Amino acid sequence: RIGIDKRIPVGGGLGGGSADAAAVLRAMEAMSPSPLGESALLSLAGTLGADVPFCMTGADLALAWGRGDRLFALPALPHMAVTLITCADGVNTAHAYAELARQRARSAHSDARGARAYGANAFTSWESVCRVATNDFELVVAGFHAGVAATLPRVRAAAERIAQSGEPAIGMMSGSGATCVVVHPEHVAVDLGGIDPSTIVRTVTTS
Repeated sequence: RIGIDKRIPVGGGLGGGSADAAAVLRAMEAMSPSPLGESALLSLAGTLGADVPFCMTGADLALAWGRGDRLFALPALPHMAVTLITCADGVNTAHAYAELARQRARSAHSDARGARAYGANAFTSWESVCRVATNDFELVVAGFHAGVAATLPRVRAAAERIAQSGEPAIGMMSGSGATCVVVHPEHVAVDLGGIDPSTIVRTVTTS
């Protein structure tokens, strides 16, 4: 019997459920008289959610593929700030995945949806990460979630203004929504273009 006190928005696309699942797996493994071992534990984590294996490893940064259970650890990047804007209504993760699958099924390029090649330096700096950062869920979630549809253009514009000043920045939706984020240097202020300040969850520093 496990009780969890969740202190981040439910359905916010912030990986809270995945982190909780990873913590439970680690705890069960530590308490088990017959531990599964790292490989089996990662395979099990992959069946629970695409983010769970990463959350379980404790890695600062990693490239993941497959169901998220194939991981290549990468060196941590310098600290950045993340300003989060959450919507009152969350997004059901299963619904978001179903909508994404339907869109891909309709797409003429659906056969190539998993094929992405990255250069050797794609994740070695925030500048290079900014050039490749994308979220496939944005196309579908913005279509059925009014809050994300209204917020996403503003975080993109905020990131673009920061980038024009010569600083690295990313404006995008987090996970499957309904939180949008601006990743930016700690010393740079974020202009969200009229978004109600009460909707801003907080600005945090990456670790």
